[in-house]
Amino acid sequence: MMNRPGIGIGVRLAFALGIVFSAFIVLTELTVSSIVRVSIAGVDEPPETPDRPGDSNAVRKVRRSVLLYLITGAALALIVSFWAIHRVAVAPLQRMTRALEDVSAGSLTTKVPVEGATEFIELARSFNRMVDTIRTQRTALETQLAALESSARELRTTRDELIRAAKLASVGTLASGVAHEIGNPIAGVLGLLDVLDGETDPDAAARYRGLMRKEVQRIDRTIADLLAYARPDKLSSGAASRCAVIEVFDHVQRLARTQKPFAHINFSLDAPANLPDVAMSDDALGSVLMNLFLNAAKAIDGAGRIEVTAGCISGWRHPSAAVERNAVRLSVTDSGPGIAPQQADHIFDPFFTDRKDGSGTGLGLAICQSVCERAGAGISLDREHCGGARFVITIPAA
Repeated sequence: MMNRPGIGIGVRLAFALGIVFSAFIVLTELTVSSIVRVSIAGVDEPPETPDRPGDSNAVRKVRRSVLLYLITGAALALIVSFWAIHRVAVAPLQRMTRALEDVSAGSLTTKVPVEGATEFIELARSFNRMVDTIRTQRTALETQLAALESSARELRTTRDELIRAAKLASVGTLASGVAHEIGNPIAGVLGLLDVLDGETDPDAAARYRGLMRKEVQRIDRTIADLLAYARPDKLSSGAASRCAVIEVFDHVQRLARTQKPFAHINFSLDAPANLPDVAMSDDALGSVLMNLFLNAAKAIDGAGRIEVTAGCISGWRHPSAAVERNAVRLSVTDSGPGIAPQQADHIFDPFFTDRKDGSGTGLGLAICQSVCERAGAGISLDREHCGGARFVITIPAA
């Protein structure tokens, strides 16, 4: 249904003022007619005398009539003008004001009557469209808010699940790392026990028992580090310790020879006699070398060579250090097939392994990197070396 176009406020005000002016014209005409009649009647009156006042009764009547007509006309003009302006402009504005107050109070069902002057009709239509738009947008926002709240609940649930999964992963990583660190010495002790059962030389038996005792002490220190895990500020970084590379290598390779994977592997060390001590504990360096030897033994598949070279370098700086230092660089090379280029970027990631038989945990190199980082040392894969895997360990000199 289409609304008929209304009459503009200008036309309405003009019409109202026209009525007012017409009333004034009529009243003025009545006033002039009364004055003329009185004037004509006053011609027959006798002239003024000293005994008669200058202001006759007729004149006073005319003045009163004119004053009465003027007052009446002015009052009528004011009343008509007030009524017209109130009806044409004030009343619609009051309706609009009340509607705006209702909308600001939250009522979106308010409607302004589409009536009156053309300008107020357009204003009422615009207002009603605005209210409809706000109501539609409010409904859409409420729907989106409900969806966001549902998504937030799902995100909180997912976050809680991820936190639980991260905790389980942390526990699994910690447990696997501890098992890996304890498993190597236990394997060495078992191998030494097998050798000790058939050993008749008292000196050799005493030496084997010494090796076993040292490995058991290593297990004890690993467990102590686990118990102190919650207090990392109490743990020693290893930077204040020192050890002789040649002695640690000798101990690790003798321990390795007692284990079956190293039965047909030849060890060699190329190091200068004046090689300085390094700023790392013998347990830490022994752990790194043992893990590298075990990986090399599995890559060689039981028969081959493991070569270790050592030398001094100057002006080396760890990425986390502020100054350069003298250092000792160790290279551990095996005669295996090497590491594929696509795997080289992930070999230090925890749980990464290329063994399909499930024999590897993927923690050996991750543990080596962690031990080196704690001591301010560095470990990396020499990607340019051909003919086997070569790992380079750089340790600050003591």
